[in-house]
Amino acid sequence: MTPAKFNPWSVLDRPDPRAKRAKCAKDGSELSTISTFSTPSVPSFCDFEERAAIIEVCAGASRDQGECTAARQLGFESVSALFAAQITDWQERLSRTRATSDEHRQLIGNAQDLCRGSWIVQLLALGWDEVGLFGFDTKANTGGLVQTMRDGSLTAVTEHTAGIIDRSGQTHLHRRFATDVKSLLWDS
Repeated sequence: MTPAKFNPWSVLDRPDPRAKRAKCAKDGSELSTISTFSTPSVPSFCDFEERAAIIEVCAGASRDQGECTAARQLGFESVSALFAAQITDWQERLSRTRATSDEHRQLIGNAQDLCRGSWIVQLLALGWDEVGLFGFDTKANTGGLVQTMRDGSLTAVTEHTAGIIDRSGQTHLHRRFATDVKSLLWDS
C-alpha cells in the first residue's frame, strides 16, 4: 500500500480561520507581480503575510505575534517599519509612473493621495496588498480599490471590503477579491 501524498492545505477542510488566511496569503503571492520593499532581503508583502500566517498556524501564536516575528525575520524592527517601507515603495512607484490618459493620471493621483492618507496603514494591517489597492483594468471598471473609488472617499474598511461614498452621496461596497485585475497602476 502506498502512503497518501502529503497535502499541507488539507487543514482547510477543518474550520480553522488561520489556515484559510495562510492559504489566501499563499495564493496571493502566486496571483500577482507583488512589489518589493526597499530592503533587498524582503521579496514581497505577500511573503510577509504568508510567513505571519504560517507562524500563527504552526507555532500557535497570535496573529500579532506572527506578524511581529515575520517582520523581524524579514529585517524590519517592527510591523510598522515594514508598513512604512511598503508605503514608501508604492509612493516611489506611483511618482515614476507615466500616465497613459487623463483617467489614468487621475487614478495615479488618487493612489498617491491614498498612500499619504490616514487609511493606508489600516488597509495594510488588514492584509490589503497592491493588487487589492492598485489593480488596474483598462477594459472593465473592476480594478482595485483606487479604480473603484475614483473621486469618492473611504468610509470604512474590513479585511474583505471597503465602503466608499461618491460625490453624489451614494454608498458603494468594494469587495477586495472580486476583481480580475490585469495589471497594476504603475505597470499600465
